[in-house]
Formats: sequence, structure tokens, C-alpha cells
Amino acid sequence: MTFALNLFLAFVASVTVANLYYVQPLLAYFESTFSISTTQAGTINTLLQSGYAVGLILISPLGDMVNRKRLIVSLTVFLIILSLALGFISFFPLFQALNFLMGVLTVIPQIVIPFASELTPPNRRGAVLGMLTSGFLVGILAARIVAGAITEALNYRWVYYLAAIVQTLLLPFMYFFVPDEPHKSVASATGHSKRTGVAAVVEAYARLLGSMVGLLKSQPVLLQACFMGFCQSSSFANFWATSTFLLAGPPYNYSTSVIGLLALAGIVGILTAPFIGRLADKVSISTMESLGSIGLMATWLMLKLAGERSFAAVCVGAFCIDVFGQFINIVNRKRILTLVPSANARINAVFMFLVFMGMTAGSSVGTTTWTLAQWSGPCFLGLACGAGALAAFLFIVDEEGEWRYKAAKRWWKGCEKDRLIKQESISA
Repeated sequence: MTFALNLFLAFVASVTVANLYYVQPLLAYFESTFSISTTQAGTINTLLQSGYAVGLILISPLGDMVNRKRLIVSLTVFLIILSLALGFISFFPLFQALNFLMGVLTVIPQIVIPFASELTPPNRRGAVLGMLTSGFLVGILAARIVAGAITEALNYRWVYYLAAIVQTLLLPFMYFFVPDEPHKSVASATGHSKRTGVAAVVEAYARLLGSMVGLLKSQPVLLQACFMGFCQSSSFANFWATSTFLLAGPPYNYSTSVIGLLALAGIVGILTAPFIGRLADKVSISTMESLGSIGLMATWLMLKLAGERSFAAVCVGAFCIDVFGQFINIVNRKRILTLVPSANARINAVFMFLVFMGMTAGSSVGTTTWTLAQWSGPCFLGLACGAGALAAFLFIVDEEGEWRYKAAKRWWKGCEKDRLIKQESISA
């Protein structure tokens, strides 16, 4: 994995994930454009995110079954077609359906990340994953900024036209620079099946999807990483969902434009991801994950004590939640993508699905806790998320990657055996 290829794949992740987030600043604009209610406009974002969850489970595992270069190029072509269609469509139900399909197919970053991990030697894997993570997160943030600016200058249709143009420009670079996998094809994936044709493909695909639950059972490190990822992403979504309420109300009473400045602290946090990735290549897993979990708890405690009195404290909190979250996220990605190399796409799909569920839970539960207890509610939820991540790190898996309860059971049996030996020696 060269630096140039790493940078290009990070850019691919950034450009493609943006498809999920262009709509977020445009929902109010869609109300007047399509003559719909606020609730109907909100369904667009819901359909996009729901489609993404479906794509994580149904599309991204295909990276273990087919040639990933061809898969990435094919998905990009479909995304270009969908972007153009969304720019032309004026019939709202069809616009909704195409947004759901856009969500399903916008899983290219989750195909690129395990692919890049396989192309990288273990001593550089953290740095590569850090850069890809940074590109992914920058795409999320940039999509909101770009969509708002283009819509204000032109109209929302040009957001989709320009997205199609940028993705089209990526295609030749994908073709020439992304490594090929000539040994991987549908034919090779169905080679052991007794069936032929479509039936063999369906059987291989069903077997591929069915194996994902088994990976959670057979790989304790994956289960631990998923639980920690769920807690970390819940903490992240909880903060960004509720900090707006905090800053919009007393004692701050800030305008929307001033509240938007909080994103600058998030940008700085995002840009630390490559550095954290390089650190993960040099520092032990236990150090990184314990620091990340304890750091999240300390950040939420600080936000509870000072968040209602100091905007600077809220900005520091935004930065720290991003940084300590990456301590957990990047290290866990690095760990799980070495467990079963032949199942990297499925492992990443399982991990990212639970991370996505964590973000959904953090956003909705965080909003509920704000309603019940104002700023104290999200802070205690954030503390619980940090504590949950730390508990998962301490109690699910030991240093050897074995189930902690099995190690404890073996230790207890050893103690019992020693006690019996001592009793026998005393009796003798």
C-alpha cells in the first residue's frame, strides 16, 4: 500500500460517503420544493440511513466473494446513475425510493477499508486505517457544507449533478490504480457447490450472509470490538444530537451560524485520525483502548461540570469525544481485520452495522434524556457509554484474545486442583 494509493482510497471513501449526507441541510428546502410537510421531508434522511444499514448487511460482505475492484467500480457507476436521477426527479415518492436505493449502494467505504487493510503490512495498518477514517469523516462533514453552499448559490439539483460529475471523474482512476483480484470471481466462490448457474450463486451468497452470525460467536475479539464500537458511536451521536439544544437555549442562546462553529472543533478532532493510527502501530492495544474509554468518561464528566457555563468547555468536549473515540475505533478496526483474512468484508460489515446501530441509539436516547433532564441527561448517558466501553475491554476478552469467562473458569479449576493437592499432602 503506497501513500498515493492510501490517499486516493481515502478520497474515494470521502466522495462516496457524502451521498448519505447531502440531504441533511436541505430538508427544509425540500419542504417548499416538493410541497411536503416537515415529517415527510424527514423521511428522506431516514430512508437514506435505513438503506445504508441494509447495504452494510447485504452488499458489503460481497467483498469476500467477488473481485473488489470490479465491485467498487460497478457500485460507483450505479451511484452516478442514481445521482443524476435524483437531480432530475420531481415526483416525491420516486425521490424517496431512489434515496433508499442510494443508501443501500453507498457502502463503497466499507469495501475499501478491509481491502486496504489486506494490502498493508501489520506494522503500518494503523496509519493506513487512520487516513481512511479521516477521509470518511471529512466526507460526512464536507457533504453538509457543500450541499448547503451549492443549493444557496444554484439549487438542490446541482448538488446531485456535481456529485455525479465528481464520481464520474473517479472512475478512470479506480480502473487504473485500484489493485485487481483476478483470483476472485463469482465462479471461484461457487466452485464447491453441487448446483450450477443462478442457483449456485444464490447458495454461495446465502452461505456468505449466514456465516456472519457465526463470526460473532466464534471470534470473541469481534464481539468485544462491536460492543465497544456501539458504546463509542453512541457517545459520539449523543453529543452531536444534544449539544445543539444546549447552545440554542439559556445561558447561551446562540444562533444557528454560531452553533455551526462547533463543527470546527470536530474537524480538528477528525484530522488527528492519521496520527492516532500511527500511534496505534507503536502503542499496545490495552493502552489505546483503556485511554480511549477513560478519556470518554473524563470528557463527559468535564461537560457535566462546565458545559452549561463555558462554550470553550463544549468545544474541548467536541474535540475530545472525536479523539478518544478514534482511539477506540481505529484500534478495534486494526484488531478485527487480522482475525480471519478470508472473512474481512463480513467482519467489517458486522462491526460497522453495530457501530451504525450505536449512532442511531445514541441520537434517539440522547434526545430523550435531554427532554427528561436537560444537559445532565446526555452527560450521564455519555458517562455510561464510556463505562460500557471500558467494561467490554476489561471483561469480555483477555490479553490472549480468549473469552474472559473461560480464562476465569480455567483459573478457578487450577485453584481447586491446588487445594485438593494440598489437602492430600496434609492427609498423608
